[in-house]
Parts: sequence; structure tokens; C-alpha cells
Amino acid sequence: MKRLSALLMALCLMFLLAMPLMAADEKEELAVSIENATVQQGYTFDVPVTVTANPGIFGCQLDIYYDSQILRFDGLEAGDAFAGKMDLLSIDAKANPVVINYMANDIANVDATGLIATIHFKAYVGARLGNSNLTVQYKPGNVITADSEEVPVNVNDAVVTVTEGITSTDNPDDLPPKESTTTVAAKAESTSNHSWIYFVIGGIVLIVAIVLIWLFAGSDAEEMEPTQEDVTVPPDPVEPEKPDEQEEKNE
Repeated sequence: MKRLSALLMALCLMFLLAMPLMAADEKEELAVSIENATVQQGYTFDVPVTVTANPGIFGCQLDIYYDSQILRFDGLEAGDAFAGKMDLLSIDAKANPVVINYMANDIANVDATGLIATIHFKAYVGARLGNSNLTVQYKPGNVITADSEEVPVNVNDAVVTVTEGITSTDNPDDLPPKESTTTVAAKAESTSNHSWIYFVIGGIVLIVAIVLIWLFAGSDAEEMEPTQEDVTVPPDPVEPEKPDEQEEKNE
């Protein structure tokens, strides 16, 4: 009976500890997408950055990493999705990553979707042919609501394909940098997606459940094991008197 009670207690504890994880998974995400592009060597092109789902944000900072040996950043233009509601803050014109930093005009969340920015790039003359990654990265706390609550982000990265085009020029600004300054971003970890934390908490819950079951199962075993006091020792058998001894008593 106690073993069953221990199992029920362990299951209840696991459910209670798992509730915050389920709530975190159900939290709405800000979905950000950048589009794939194909460009010839020596030509410019634009990369639109769009928000396809927005639960309501007060501020956000998104970092777009690119390969600076292949692409040159030529500027950033605000989109119309947040127009009049959020301001695009100034950035470093030669930055890698390209920083998209928005802040709301009023102390209120903005739930608009659509084009939030357009990034202008140029493929260097004679740049390496093939694919180059564009990666959206963000850090914990970079996307928040007006109540300073963190908003999880779901990103969709892109690939730029460079094809044969202009291979020579007299303008050094159109040539790849001589020193290697290549920056290729690794995919960012979403704060609503910290799966390793979930695994750790799940492991702790499992260990606690096993310990509880082991403790209560041990107490059951101790109760079931008979003690010395509980054991009834039968009396020693009485041997019958021999005939000679009986005759002596009669005499």
C-alpha cells in the first residue's frame, strides 16, 4: 500500500514540476524570416526581413550575420510594418552582424507583422562562387514586452548563392578584403528553446521520483520482515517416560 502511495506522490511531483515547462512551450513566439537570394559577382541585391507572427513586443534586437569575405553590407532600410509604432535605431554602417534594433514609441506592445527591414548587400567582384549563409541571431532578453517579459523567437535563416559575374575591377572597395575577416554565424539558441534546461529538470524529477519510490519500498520491506519478538517459538517436546522409570516411581 505504501509503495503505491509513493508512486502516486512521485507522479504528482513530476506533474507539478513539469507544468512550468509546458507553460513555456505554449508561449507565443515572434517569427522572423529572411529570404534566400541569388546574385552575380560584383552586383548588389536586397534581403527583406519579415515578421510573420507577433504576439506583441515592446523592443527587439536581431543580429544578421553574413560572410564578409563574400558580401559587403551597403545599408539598412526600415520596413513599413512598424512604421509610426516603433523606431529603427541607428547602426554601424560597417557592422557584421547587421543589427536590427527596434524600440516602441509608446509604453505598449506592438503586434504588427510584415516587412520590418531591407538589408542592402553587394557581392564582391571575384567573390567565391557558391552558397553563403545569412543567419539570424538573438540573445536572451533582446526581445521583450512592455512588461519586460522575454518573448521567444523562431527564426528562419537564408542562403545567398553567388554565381559568375564580374571578376575584375580597379575599385578596391569592390574587392574582397585582403585579410580574412570572415564571419559566419552559428544558429542562435532561442530562449523559449533551451532544451538542455528541460532535460536537466526532467532528469532531476526522475531522480527524485526514483529516490521516493526506493525509500518507501524500503520501509515496506522493513515492516514486512518479522522481528524476533513477532516470532512464536514452539515449546520443546516432552519425552515420554521410560518403563523402568515408571516402575521405580510406582514402588
